[in-house]
Amino acid sequence: MALVPFLDEPLTYPIFAIIALGGSSFAGLLQGWILGKAVSARFGVVRRHAVPFSVGLLVLFLANAMISLPRFSSPDKIRISTLLESAEPGALADAFFTLLGVGTGFLAIFAISVTVISLVLLRMAPIRGAAKAFVIIVSALAMVLTAASRFTYLSPSGLEVLLYFAYQLAIAAGIFIGTVRGRSRLLQ
Repeated sequence: MALVPFLDEPLTYPIFAIIALGGSSFAGLLQGWILGKAVSARFGVVRRHAVPFSVGLLVLFLANAMISLPRFSSPDKIRISTLLESAEPGALADAFFTLLGVGTGFLAIFAISVTVISLVLLRMAPIRGAAKAFVIIVSALAMVLTAASRFTYLSPSGLEVLLYFAYQLAIAAGIFIGTVRGRSRLLQ
């Protein structure tokens, strides 16, 4: 069953699927642009070295999109009853690592690191008002959907996986555009 079951039937119509794909891409692009613009405004070194920094962030977030896609499409299910039944320290440590998603190795740690970097940038960057609310709401929505796929019997449908991937790619493109635009402001 899809993560958002009441949208399952309407999204079978191509026009609604295209609108959803465009909306997901637009939300990711806008979120990435806001973050990229804020990072270039906060850190002067980014404006002076905008192209290498932008390419580095683009590669980092593209890698995150590629790594997080399989984890979103077929998540490890976490059962609360299993977590509560185990009283051994080793089982509790395993449950903790499973909650964090670290049990799959280097790639999971890389994806978590990119997420932490995003949160630190969000905290340090001068984002105010509606832009900050937008970034927080869209990030929270993505987190809720990811948690729903891990803690419930629901699994994302093919279209939901595509929407998530488009969102992740658009964030990478938005950060690239936002940080490169910081260079154009410096040259003016």
